[in-house]
Amino acid sequence: MSYYQQAADQGHEQAQFNLGQIFQNKGADELAFHYFRKAADQGNTQAQNIVGNCYFNGRGVNVSLTQAIHYYQMAANKGFADAQFNLATLLDKSEGFKDFVLISSLYQHAADQGHSSAQNNLGLSYEKGRGVEQSYEKAIQFYQLSAKAGNPHAYFNLARCYDAGKGVPCSAEKAFEFYQLAADKGHRAAQYALARYYEIGKGTMPDGMTAFQYYTLAAEQGYAAAEFQLGLCYETGTGVQQDYVQAFGHYLRAAQQGLIAAMLNVAKCYAEGRGVEPSSERSTYYYNLAADTEKDQAA
Repeated sequence: MSYYQQAADQGHEQAQFNLGQIFQNKGADELAFHYFRKAADQGNTQAQNIVGNCYFNGRGVNVSLTQAIHYYQMAANKGFADAQFNLATLLDKSEGFKDFVLISSLYQHAADQGHSSAQNNLGLSYEKGRGVEQSYEKAIQFYQLSAKAGNPHAYFNLARCYDAGKGVPCSAEKAFEFYQLAADKGHRAAQYALARYYEIGKGTMPDGMTAFQYYTLAAEQGYAAAEFQLGLCYETGTGVQQDYVQAFGHYLRAAQQGLIAAMLNVAKCYAEGRGVEPSSERSTYYYNLAADTEKDQAA
C-alpha cells in the first residue's frame, strides 16, 4: 500500500482509485471516500460513479442527493452505464417533478450497453408510457433482454405480462414459469404470486403445502400480503395443520405492517377469542385502526 500511498499523494489518478478500493475493503469508509473523490475529480469515471454512490448512501460522507447527482452526471456524460442507470434511478425515485424523457433516455443509453437492470427499467418505461410512447411489445423486448442475464425483476415483469396478456398471449403456464424463476432468485413478490398460483392451481396443479412454503419465504422478507396469507393458511388448515394461535400471530404481524385486511382479522380474533384472549377493547382498537388507515390511504 505504501507505493499506492506515495503515488496517490503525488496526484496519480489510478493510484488514488486503487487506494480507495483498499480502504473500502478494510471498512475505512471515510478514507476510501477521500481517495475516490480525488480520483473522481481528476476524471476517473468509475470513481465518479462510486463517489455518487457514497453521497447517495452516506458511506464515508454525509448524504447529499445533489452531490450524488453531480458525480453520477459526470460519469454518465462519458457513457458509463452504471452511472447512467444510477442517475436515472435516483431521478426516477425522487419526489416532485420528474423528467421522464430524460430518465428513459438514460435507461436507454445504459441498456444499449447491456446493463440488465436498465433494460428491465426501460421495459417498465415502455409498459407505462413514461418518457416514451407506450408499447407493450417493446416492454416485452427489453424484459426479455434483461431476463437473458438472469435479472429476477425482469422474470417477474414477464410473468405479470403473461398473466395479463400484455404484449404476449395470456398464458398462466408461462406466467407460472417466470414467477418460478424470479422466486428462486429470492424475489419476494414473485414468491407471493407463485404461492397464489399453487394455492388455486393456476398454471400448475393445486398444492397447498408448496403454496405455504412460498408464502413463508415471502413473509420472511417482510411481504405483508404473504404474512396475511399465512394467517389464512393456519386458520383454515391450508397446507399446514390448523392453528388459531399461529393464525393470529401472522395476522398481527401483517397488521403491524399496515395491511387493513389483517387489522380487521386481528380485531375479529380479539372479538371472538380465536387464537388470543378475548378483548373487546383491543378489538375496537384494531377496527378503528383499520378505518383510520383506510381514510389515510384514500386521502
